[in-house]
Amino acid sequence: MIKNPPGNDEVYQRLLSAASELFLDHDYAKVTTREIALRANVNSAMIKYYFKSKLGLFDEVIRLQHEIFNNAIAQAVNSDYSVNYQKLFRHCFEIFKTQPKLAPFLVRILVYKDGPGYHTLKGYMDEGQALAHAMIKDSQAKGLINPALDPDVLRVVSMSLSTYPLLIQSLLIDQLEGKDFDTFLDNLALFSANIYQQGLAPIK
Repeated sequence: MIKNPPGNDEVYQRLLSAASELFLDHDYAKVTTREIALRANVNSAMIKYYFKSKLGLFDEVIRLQHEIFNNAIAQAVNSDYSVNYQKLFRHCFEIFKTQPKLAPFLVRILVYKDGPGYHTLKGYMDEGQALAHAMIKDSQAKGLINPALDPDVLRVVSMSLSTYPLLIQSLLIDQLEGKDFDTFLDNLALFSANIYQQGLAPIK
């Protein structure tokens, strides 16, 4: 738990920005509090003041990234709680496109169980799992999607479709040989949404 809320505190924001850049670039163990403080142009004691430790700051970086995804998901959910999957996939693609080091950062955390940030990120993903289950069960009860579908299968497929393409972003760009990447992502989001929705369709 951080000592003060984010708000508009300039020192807090500078530390969080500097830490985000460094942690997305390097493994947790290779980043020092001194490096973070130097990049933020503040005294390293401010890390302890705001975050208690390097790990506390790392957890706050994870919270920030999770918040970005939550906003993307919220923009794709309609007022009746149905989901615009094309918009959802496209928003996720855009996040990973503009932050190409984010997907590898998340994978690094999840690969090492009990490592730095693992339980923090797992906690956020558990919350997402519970919300996804509730939304899927509600849609199944309304007859909008196949009642036999396993919510966890749907969740993992959604995560795979929205994340994997941008894990190999550099390779994709090379292999597209000059094609417009944004147009490609638009088409990919549409196709991914179509195949996902076909899998959701109730059995007639």
